Amino acid sequence: MGPTRILKIGLLITVLLFLWLVDPIDGLWSKRITPSNLFVWVGFLCFCVSVLLIIISDLVGPNLNGLHLSGWLPAQNTTLLIIPIYFFGISAFSRNWLPADIAPDGWLSSKNSRMTIHANLTIIEEIRPGLVIANTEWLSTEHYTGRLVRLPGQKKKVRTANYIQSVNYPPFRIAVQTKTKDTPTVGCEFTVKLTPKYFAKSLNENQYLQSLRKYGASSYLWLSPWLIQSSKCKPDLRSTLVRGMIHQITVAKKLPFSDDEIRFSDESEGIALGMLTGRAGWMNRDTKSLARGLGILHVFAASGLHLGIFYGVLYWPLSRLFGPKHGLATVPPLIVAFGYVWLLNFPVSLVRAFFFLSLFALRSFVHRRITTTDHILNTALLTALFFPESMISLSALLSFSAVGGILYLLSPIEKVFNENHKLKESSRFRPVRSLLKRTINFIRMQGQIGFVASLPVTPSLIYFFKAYGFLSPIANILLVPLAGVLLPLLVLSILTHLSFPNLFFDQFLWFIVIHGFELMLSIMKIIQIPEYFVKFENPIPILLISISILLVTVLVIWLYYKTLLRRKLTIILLLSLFALTGPAGYLVFWFFIES
Repeated sequence: MGPTRILKIGLLITVLLFLWLVDPIDGLWSKRITPSNLFVWVGFLCFCVSVLLIIISDLVGPNLNGLHLSGWLPAQNTTLLIIPIYFFGISAFSRNWLPADIAPDGWLSSKNSRMTIHANLTIIEEIRPGLVIANTEWLSTEHYTGRLVRLPGQKKKVRTANYIQSVNYPPFRIAVQTKTKDTPTVGCEFTVKLTPKYFAKSLNENQYLQSLRKYGASSYLWLSPWLIQSSKCKPDLRSTLVRGMIHQITVAKKLPFSDDEIRFSDESEGIALGMLTGRAGWMNRDTKSLARGLGILHVFAASGLHLGIFYGVLYWPLSRLFGPKHGLATVPPLIVAFGYVWLLNFPVSLVRAFFFLSLFALRSFVHRRITTTDHILNTALLTALFFPESMISLSALLSFSAVGGILYLLSPIEKVFNENHKLKESSRFRPVRSLLKRTINFIRMQGQIGFVASLPVTPSLIYFFKAYGFLSPIANILLVPLAGVLLPLLVLSILTHLSFPNLFFDQFLWFIVIHGFELMLSIMKIIQIPEYFVKFENPIPILLISISILLVTVLVIWLYYKTLLRRKLTIILLLSLFALTGPAGYLVFWFFIES
């Protein structure tokens, strides 16, 4: 292991440790110092050390007292200044990473409240469909002090005016829940009048509300339409484009050669919207539970899978035309991928994948061999620089675990199955055999990708969620390739409908896309077996089994490449381990653990 890689690993571990310690929500140092201030001091300390090393190296030379520092110092000593600059960059990008706001007195619901709250809400962030973060300005409070009194000369009693009290409290953030179809866009402003029944709730009521603290929310408000006194929305280009795409999916389309119309069902519409926008919140509760039970919820959440589909669809033909490492094959798909990331407003999960693809494209220009470990480290360091708070999240753990499993394990397993694997084909049935072989290889490859991606991810899922879907390997083999076809077709259908509406090609595309998503929904319903999604009261035994499967898989591959295992035995062992992650694992769990 070279000095550069050791430096990267040490730098990443240091950053992760500091981020964990100063996490404003529940970090050990959260009350002592902010992340931005901490990394300023760390950067200053590194700057002093770097300058000292540069001076010593220039005055004394690299062989200080026989330590031979030349192997550890860069060719240009000033390169050491990159480290303090990196910490200063983290400080700048973590400036807005602050503790959750505190709700002012009287803002939260109370049974004894006798007042009305007037406030302005400005939407600043969308978490998922129907849930946004709003910057709140509390304008005034109307106290119920009015009384019915009899005035001289009047027969009927008259109610006196309520007492209106102005409120001078700094703006604070709240989580605002609406119906999915009524989700406000970022930038919308609302003037609301809240009665005691509709006051905001405390985030301490349940675990779901507590999770909203990481977005800086101080409270939770269900915004019913009748609470809104006035609204003003100035949607930007991004919001307009997203709303336009959503509208294209929700309206009916004409059938080819007919005046009849066709449209998505409610369930398939939610699946299409979730896949396009990367927001599983568009799906109804039953469909989302179905996807969760099958272990394919990642298909409907913004992730590297979506970006990889867009990148791969364009990269494959360009790589055939210009070569796999040519700049004209790697850069144009990257531009399209960036457009998709921008359209979804830079979700961190997509940004991580974009950094990974960008470094992949950069290799076509620098012409340097970059190892898998360096590629992952570079991606992690870039993500920690621009989105430091995301690096200590469960999403980052699952994302890097899945990518690491694919990059480290897929190629060795693929070589095991492909080595000396040539079948003799007679000329009589060559086309049929060729098609059958391609189909088998495609299914096998999907199974291998799902297997190696899930191996390092499964222990984390079991530990944090205390549940596992034993049908996930089968569901991923069937549905992930289908998603890889339907997502580009869906985007193409939207573009063609905007450019050439109601032409035969446009109508035919929508016909294929709508029935394709209905097919996906049907497959999900057919293969589901609710009993195979297991919630564990004590996850320790199954957690140990999942870790053991990962370690045994690595051991089997290592023994094979050390020629200590024969190929047939290796294949049998790998297939057995793969079966344990699926239905066979459920049977083992039921017989040996549950019973």
